[in-house]
Amino acid sequence: MKLHFTKMHGIGNDYIYIEQGSKLPRSLADLAILLSRRNFSVGSDGLIEIGRSERADVSMRIFNADGSEAEMCGNGLRCLAKYAYDHGLVKGPEMTVETAAGVVRARIIATDGPISQVEVMLPEPELTPALVPFEADHAFIDEPLEGIEPGLAGLNCTVLNLGNPHCVIFLAEDVGTFPVQVWGPRLETKAIFPERVNVGFATPLSATHVRVRVWERGSGETLACGSGASACVVAGLITGKLSSPCRASLPGGDVSVAWMRGQGVLLTGPAEEVYQGEIPYQSLGPE
Repeated sequence: MKLHFTKMHGIGNDYIYIEQGSKLPRSLADLAILLSRRNFSVGSDGLIEIGRSERADVSMRIFNADGSEAEMCGNGLRCLAKYAYDHGLVKGPEMTVETAAGVVRARIIATDGPISQVEVMLPEPELTPALVPFEADHAFIDEPLEGIEPGLAGLNCTVLNLGNPHCVIFLAEDVGTFPVQVWGPRLETKAIFPERVNVGFATPLSATHVRVRVWERGSGETLACGSGASACVVAGLITGKLSSPCRASLPGGDVSVAWMRGQGVLLTGPAEEVYQGEIPYQSLGPE
């Protein structure tokens, strides 16, 4: 018996895709841990199952590299839309996708071989603490970080939910040299964030261009995070640092983000199929 999968990425944020109904030798969480190991297995930022839905054209479940299940993923959504379109799971370039954060819209804009330009509409941002969630008596919009992490005194953060929880920090210095690997995991697991949090670090280059690095809960720093880039742009719009639409440059490439107020946040960027493969069950070790 073999496990069939497809490897895809959105500007370097890579996922392993399997279809619902496949006979699995392990739980999805266990498979995410086993298969995401770089150098020792396929290697990825996580695993995504694409399946049927009674509420939408297709459904999506996403598991981070540590096996934890997430609500959604912007880059993962774009790749899922391409997969559904290329593999005939939907009838046309426009589709709806059921996620743990609700039903979202996706559209294939253009396709050139293995690469497509795809746009997805993420939910409207939510700043109410209980709905992010985080433990506070008021919304955090450009609030000092020293109360959360004394080591980051002098920096401010904006906390919001964009289908999943985000803490956004704007820097005056170049985000490329900022110690994301130090502060990302420390903020991710702060008690104030009961479901952990994605941490975005951003440096505005102009009103319509921002450089971003994201520490993703459950996966660590990734080459790109679609919802994280979108959260940074939304936080920049709320605080007057950025305007919409805005180009977000991440280590793996660029995406475009536009806040369509009252409708959601439009995230546009590439999605690419890398390859299809299969893994013998026995290579995954004993159950």
